[in-house]
Amino acid sequence: MRMGAPGSAEVGKQISEWIQDSDGNSDILETSIAITEQPTELVHWLNLTWQIVEESLKLWTVTDLSKTYKHKWNGQIYDVSRQWTIWRVMNHDIHHGGELSLMLGLQGIEAFELSALFGHVILPPLSSDSSGKG
Repeated sequence: MRMGAPGSAEVGKQISEWIQDSDGNSDILETSIAITEQPTELVHWLNLTWQIVEESLKLWTVTDLSKTYKHKWNGQIYDVSRQWTIWRVMNHDIHHGGELSLMLGLQGIEAFELSALFGHVILPPLSSDSSGKG
């Protein structure tokens, strides 16, 4: 909601409880969403949050990525760009993907997307050039 992503305000209204940190930032109270007990709720919230990501990627131009918003952290105020935030989220997911791959591997569970496909959940489009010369 801080960076004004499309649909984020509407999703935020569906959160029943928020808490404030020492810098005055609002964060979701995790117990306000019962996703751990009900898989359908987890899917619902994953779909809602993915819609925000999808709409942002469809609507924002490269210029839009340089837009900033104020964020206070540890008593200091930062001008955070949308591009920085998107990379931060991706970096976080990359980190956890590595953790998942390691944990599953240690248990002998194959995670094809995380190992054989090197984290690529989907394959790139096939080339229309059948010669392979690009």
